[in-house]
Amino acid sequence: MQGRALRMFSILLNLISKNFIFVMMLQILRETKAGLND
Repeated sequence: MQGRALRMFSILLNLISKNFIFVMMLQILRETKAGLND
């Protein structure tokens, strides 16, 4: 039972970290675009 919960938690953490990296990349892209437009 605990093993399954732990696996679910690690999968959730993995998804969150992937999303976080994706959001960070989008943010950086947006900032570079804004910098180029100036």
